[in-house]
Amino acid sequence: MKTDDEAAGTRVLAGRDGGATDLQWWIGLDGTTKKARFQLTDSGGTGVVIGNEGPALNDDAWHHVVAVRDADVEVNRLYVDGEQVQAVGRIYFGDFVETVPMTVGHIDFSGGYHYPGALDELAMYDRALTPLEVRAHYHNGLAGYGYCDLGLPHAPTLVAEPEYTEGVANTVSWSNESASGATEYYAEAAEDVAFTVNVATSGWIAGLTHEFAGLADAQTYFYRVKSRDADLDESWWSAVEQSTQDDTAPVTAAGDPGATQTTLTFDVPYTADDATSGVATVELWYQVSGRAYVQYPGVFT
Repeated sequence: MKTDDEAAGTRVLAGRDGGATDLQWWIGLDGTTKKARFQLTDSGGTGVVIGNEGPALNDDAWHHVVAVRDADVEVNRLYVDGEQVQAVGRIYFGDFVETVPMTVGHIDFSGGYHYPGALDELAMYDRALTPLEVRAHYHNGLAGYGYCDLGLPHAPTLVAEPEYTEGVANTVSWSNESASGATEYYAEAAEDVAFTVNVATSGWIAGLTHEFAGLADAQTYFYRVKSRDADLDESWWSAVEQSTQDDTAPVTAAGDPGATQTTLTFDVPYTADDATSGVATVELWYQVSGRAYVQYPGVFT
């Protein structure tokens, strides 16, 4: 969206009013501050308006605005330019089923709240976008890739990364998008989600994996990948994955249980520490009269 509107009054970018029911939703600008707002009210009248946080959007520059209903955790979210500006929990008891058409640039309610400005790349999803997907869409837009671009190869999907990756190298993998015309792929790793700090790349390669080596212990890295076809047309970037490198083994030590025990069961004190990923479990090994060490059954947390 892009506008320089300074007149008072709420402006609706897109929305729907249920008419015969209390259902109403819209995404737009606050009438005074010109900051993003999102209202979602179900058919029974349960609803909430969120927003009025973040930057004013009437500066005659393009902005990316996203409203999300995350039903899995009962939260409504609002994003501006790739960043969440507000999240509010709300439990709904009604539904959102309605045959009244959605409107763009206004809402069929109380005068319309018409929006005087430009709109582009309006998209609707039947699921909640993740924060990483929202951020990827924003950065794709900055790079000139639009939702409605036709003829481009598909953006690859990165294989999910574990929370921690052992060592100082990480091999990332992605989906094969050759069916959409992709012939090569370009992966990036960086120390920040905006991909501006210590960026490493694979270069354009034909394979579906790439190893990033020489990574730093305890550093979180962010990864993304895009594809291109034989005409050098490039896809959007993928959604971002992240993982923290762990190249330091945990430090453990058994304490002195005492020279002599008078019972068949007794405590063995120990310490265990890991600076990066933490200690998950501890094993106890014991030795009798110089023989080989044997693991005591079970693990301890």
